[in-house]
Amino acid sequence: MIDLLKRNPYALILALLFHLALITLFIVSPEVKFMDSAAPIETVLEDEAPQDDPDTEVNEALPENAVIFVVEESLLAEKLQQLQTSKNRPNVLGLRMPEDPRIVAMRKKAKEEQRRRELEQQRKKEELEKKKTADKKAADKKAADKQAVDKKAADKKAADKKAADKKAADKKAADKKAADKK
Repeated sequence: MIDLLKRNPYALILALLFHLALITLFIVSPEVKFMDSAAPIETVLEDEAPQDDPDTEVNEALPENAVIFVVEESLLAEKLQQLQTSKNRPNVLGLRMPEDPRIVAMRKKAKEEQRRRELEQQRKKEELEKKKTADKKAADKKAADKQAVDKKAADKKAADKKAADKKAADKKAADKKAADKK
């Protein structure tokens, strides 16, 4: 640790100055008020919340051109029921804010990148399968060639043995004839 401070004396000085500035800020600043305990959090429960009374007037300021419609709840429920049962009901899921074009472009770019990666993986997989197929064909051809060479060698060996046996039989017959002549 001391070696680190010896190599970077400015870091030590900056750290000390920063801490002194923070301490001075907390001591000198009159706006910072310290509390002995946390302030209680007050909440309003739903049961205690003031209820909106439809008979009371609205005290909020409305624009001059505002039009107020008073509609019975039963009519709204009926209209909603009609829309839900209707085959030609509007396909409204909710209002959405238009998305930022930069975000749309980023999503589109990410989708294209993902698609490109998938195509690349598929291409590599196909190349690997083609290579495996070619290797298998080459191995099969090599095995077939080796088998053909082995068969030729076995046929040649059998023919040589047959020729050697015939030669031996002929020699034996010639020896027997020569022995018979003597």
